[in-house]
Amino acid sequence: MKAFRSPIAQVDQNVYLCGIGCIKEENLKNRGITHILNTAEELAEFQYPALDNLSVRHILMRDAENQDLLAFLDTCVDHIHSVTNSGGTILVHCVAGVSRSASVCMAYLVKYKNKTLFSAYQHIFNQRPCICPNLGFWQQLAEYELQLSGSCTIEMLPMVLGMVPSVMKKDAEFRIRTAWMQDLVSMFSVHFILLLIQILSMYFWGN
Repeated sequence: MKAFRSPIAQVDQNVYLCGIGCIKEENLKNRGITHILNTAEELAEFQYPALDNLSVRHILMRDAENQDLLAFLDTCVDHIHSVTNSGGTILVHCVAGVSRSASVCMAYLVKYKNKTLFSAYQHIFNQRPCICPNLGFWQQLAEYELQLSGSCTIEMLPMVLGMVPSVMKKDAEFRIRTAWMQDLVSMFSVHFILLLIQILSMYFWGN
């Protein structure tokens, strides 16, 4: 998967984002990482490089649309802010650096860097084009922005895939065309043929 090979992305001056495949001693040393925030429930027992003064915190979530992201966002982003305020450098990760950790980093930019959710997504996407929070996370991020600022810069649009954020509308349409259209055509073709057979059978049987 491309996300596992994607390099560590810089979200802010002292905030980085990645998947588990990039957590190697040389990568942490080269960026002066002092803190790690793990957001992946399945990585609770992951063994990090044995570096002096490396602090690891686990705030564990599932990458599932029904995961209550809002229950964890303030704890996550407040921790990131606390680390950077004290002069530390933090790396936020999940398994692929695509959904959970990306959502947390977007929320951090919204709460502490005066970015809109729209601009936070664009900023991180430019650094790490593989980010793709699940649709449940998007809905909760929109609610989070609304709670913080009283307005939301992301519109959730009803599509075949579900409620899709406006910033990902083109991507959703592309996935529908490339991944679903062939199956839909095949399904309707089969049903049409079966219907035609039934009509012909009734006609000839009736005669």
